Order: sequence, then C-alpha cells, then structure tokens
Amino acid sequence: MSKIIPGEENTIEMYEPNLDYSLIQRSPIFALDQTKHEIIQLGQFVLEEYNTMFDYYLKQDKKSYDHVLKIEDVVDRIDIQITEYLMYISGEDLPAKNSNEHAQMGEIGKYLERIGDHTENILKNIEEVNAAGKIQKKNGNIEDENILYKESLIELFHLVKQNIEEAVQAYETESHSIAGKVVKREKEVNDLEENIRRTYISNLNKGIGKPSDGILFVDIVSNLERISDHSVKIAKHSLGIRYPFSKQVINTKDEEFVNS
Repeated sequence: MSKIIPGEENTIEMYEPNLDYSLIQRSPIFALDQTKHEIIQLGQFVLEEYNTMFDYYLKQDKKSYDHVLKIEDVVDRIDIQITEYLMYISGEDLPAKNSNEHAQMGEIGKYLERIGDHTENILKNIEEVNAAGKIQKKNGNIEDENILYKESLIELFHLVKQNIEEAVQAYETESHSIAGKVVKREKEVNDLEENIRRTYISNLNKGIGKPSDGILFVDIVSNLERISDHSVKIAKHSLGIRYPFSKQVINTKDEEFVNS
C-alpha cells in the first residue's frame, strides 16, 4: 500500500485508472482482470480515506481533514471510470463465470464508493461537534464530557477499520477464511453499536451530555455501522454467498455458510 499511496497529496490527485478500452473487444476477460486490479486500488484509496478520517478524529488537524476530501474526490472519479468501463464490457459475450464476475465487480465498486461517502459524512460530523465545542469554550460555557471520545466509540472505529481492511484483502486474495472473519465480526459491530446507542440514551435521560451533540453522535455511529455493512457485502461476494451458484463456500471449520 505504501508503494501505491506514498502519502503525497499530489500523487493521489493525479492517479488515473489503467483501463485499456482496446482490450474490451479483443479480450474482455483480460479487461475484467484490469478492472479487478483497479477495484483493489480503489479499496486501498478508500482505506486510506478512512484511516485519514480517523487521524482527524484523534487530532483534529486541518491537513488530515483536507486530505480526506481530496481522496474522496479521487474515489468518486475512479468509481465513475470503473462503472463506465464495466458498461462497455457488458456489451461483449462473456462465459457464465465471467458474467457473474462482471456483476460482482459492479457491486463491489459501488460498496467501496459508499464507504467513502460515509467516511466523508463522519469527517464533517466530527468537524461540526468540535467547532461547536470551541464556540462554547470561547463563550465561557462549562463543557460537558465529550461523548465523541468514549472508549466504546473508539473501539467501534477500530472494528470497522478491520472490516474494511479484511474485506478488500479477501477480495484481492480470494480468501474464504479472511472473508469469513469479516462476516463473523459483523455481530460484534452490531452489538457494540446497539450498546453505544443504549448507553447514550440512558445518559441523556440522566442529564449527562448535550442533546445538540447527540444528533451528530448518532450520525457518526450510524455511518460506522453502514461502512461495516458494505464491508460485509464485499466479503460475502468473496465467499460466493451473494452469487451462491458460482462456488461452494466453507469456513475454516468446514461449516457451510448460510446463503443470505
């Protein structure tokens, strides 16, 4: 990943997908191989966007904020180009297996693009909460405990990050075991999300925290949960669950996954 994204903003902004249109008619299967490579690259950009957003969450530095927005622009541009390329490939005759792969790529690309959108949403939610806190402090108001930096929410950030990383890795390596970890971790994510919401509402009823922060807090938790959902959908593609006729899927304990 360090070779692909060396951390220089201009390198990211200048990135263009390597999609050879001359391959589409000559060898649509090779064109699909190129597309997969670019979807994996898109996944790396999305992961970089999420990690940079998390840096902003922890440090509130403007450089991280601006960098997230630049990566999001690149993610949107790559998604558009991949979608267009796949549209042209759809005009060619493909064997059933490759036709399934083509449909899978279209969905995975969209899931990654949506992860980027939710990441940008979280970034802006964090900015709003911190901006409001600075105004209150400037006006001499007594600050309540900042609910955005509770240990449970930080844990949720880390769990979701794991799901993005492993979903992309599972797709790249076609690893059932890694994809299975993402699917299993989703219950942990959902349970933690529910616990965070329940605790927040309970504290609010006790007069702890500011209702004005609550809307943004709930938005952040919701966006994290949706990011995890999209990661799980990518993992299910790698397992064959979303197109079950293409492969039989088993986990590391030789238990068959249930189609869903």
